[in-house]
Amino acid sequence: MAENFELVKAQFISGQLPAGSILAKVLADLPAEDVARLKQKAAEGMLGVELKRLADQNKFQVSSADIDDFIQNAQRMERTHSGVTSSYKMDGRFETASGETTITSKKGCFIATAVYGSANHPNVVRLRRFRDRHLETHFVGRLFCALYYRLSPRLAAGFFSRGKAQNGMRRLLDRVCAFLNG
Repeated sequence: MAENFELVKAQFISGQLPAGSILAKVLADLPAEDVARLKQKAAEGMLGVELKRLADQNKFQVSSADIDDFIQNAQRMERTHSGVTSSYKMDGRFETASGETTITSKKGCFIATAVYGSANHPNVVRLRRFRDRHLETHFVGRLFCALYYRLSPRLAAGFFSRGKAQNGMRRLLDRVCAFLNG
C-alpha cells in the first residue's frame, strides 16, 4: 500500500498520472494554483522522507562505528586481562536507527577458571552462560554475582588454584555442570 502511494505521489509530481485514474480526474477539476500547491506539498513530503532516510542512515553508520570501537576495546581488555584472576566489565549503550542497543563484555568465573586452568574450558563456558542467562537476570542473582566477584579473585589465586582444595572444587563444579546439562 505504501509503495502504491509513493508511486502515485511520484507520478503526480512529475506530471505523469495515468489519464483515466481517479486522481487525474480530481486534479483536472482543480484550479492550476491548487494543483501547483499540492505538487509543492507532495515534493516537501518526499523531501522530508528522504531527509529522514538520510538521518537514519547516518545514525546507523555512526552507531556501527561506535559499536566497532567498543568491540575492539573489549578485545584489547581480553588480551590485557588474560590472567586467571583478572577481571573486567564493560557496558556500552548505543543509539541506533532501530532503537537502543546495549552490549556488555565481562570476564570472570575466577574460581572455575583457576580450577580448570582455562577460561575456555567447556565447564567454565557453561558456568558463565548460566551466570549470564539466569543469575544476572534476577536481583538476588546479581547480588550473588557481586559478592562472588568481590571474594573469588583472592580465593582463586590462592586456595582453589592448587592441591586438595582445587581437586575438591573441581569435583563440585563437575557435579554442578552435570546438573546444569540436565
